[in-house]
Amino acid sequence: MKASSNMCAVVFRNLWLLALASGCSASGAATTGTGGHVSQVHTGGAPASSSDGGAGNSPSGNGGNVTGTGGVPGGGGTPAATGGMPATGGTTCTPGTQIGFTQSGNYFVMSYPTLAPFWIFNNGWSSTATSLTTAGALENITAYDTCTAGTISWSTTYNWTGNNSQVAAYPAAILGWQNTKGFPVANSGLPRTISSLTSLKCSWNYTISGGATQDVAFDIWVHNGTCSASAITSTTTPSDEVMVWLYRSGGVNPLGSSTSSPTVAGQSWGLYSGTTTVNGASVAVHSYVLNSTTSTGLSNLDLLALLNNLGLGSKCLSSVEAGTEIFNGSGTLKTNSYTCTLQ
Repeated sequence: MKASSNMCAVVFRNLWLLALASGCSASGAATTGTGGHVSQVHTGGAPASSSDGGAGNSPSGNGGNVTGTGGVPGGGGTPAATGGMPATGGTTCTPGTQIGFTQSGNYFVMSYPTLAPFWIFNNGWSSTATSLTTAGALENITAYDTCTAGTISWSTTYNWTGNNSQVAAYPAAILGWQNTKGFPVANSGLPRTISSLTSLKCSWNYTISGGATQDVAFDIWVHNGTCSASAITSTTTPSDEVMVWLYRSGGVNPLGSSTSSPTVAGQSWGLYSGTTTVNGASVAVHSYVLNSTTSTGLSNLDLLALLNNLGLGSKCLSSVEAGTEIFNGSGTLKTNSYTCTLQ
């Protein structure tokens, strides 16, 4: 992976942690994740039911008022917060509020109803690194509430040592599949045959700090064969990887060699082609590099146009990831807002 490796979701805003890392027990005890890494799970309790908190705390069907016992409006009812989340107890959603815990466990899957249909993956694999904290963490991930359904915010802080030819990690927000976890979150709208899509546009606003050698990029995975979540497992080798670099620093380049300089989706790109190995098999890698790199992101980027430019229409789109490939150095990538809509 990298230089080395319709949307039908209903967002329920119960701030409890879904323990989706492979092998996690219902009790929330730590279990061993893929590849021998520990997936840390904090006991967050069961999700509150619609009647949680006693009479007068059950949201009504329209999501805007709270109905008390006997049909009398409850005293804490307020209009629904932005994004359709009913406010309870007279409180409103505050954008930027941290969701749950900051996590530093490698291969940790962070999935809250508030993040749906996305999930965040602390994905690091380098064997040489400098500890980020005295606990030995190489990087961490934190999620924040945006109070808007389908829009997420998160950050990752990292401190890696290495070289400019080997990616150390790719912490990312993921829609759909990942090659060690499969489809851990339902209702992502993926996989889909690319030719069946009429739109795939993503908006990503981010802030970068620190002096790491890195890129900030989409990582898109495409499969051949039957286009269904049951047919595409974590061990199913994709046919293509499409990277879309929006930013790079430290002189790094994508895997492969430069092949063309297309203008697609309203932007000018350098296009690189190469191969990598996933699940023991060769995968074609296509990397778009934005000629005028941006340290703040892009709005309504037409990823479908980039896929169609490669002639991939007959294949199956299984995943859209958005994160940073860190080669070495320390810093923080803060995603202020991110949304990705497919139709």
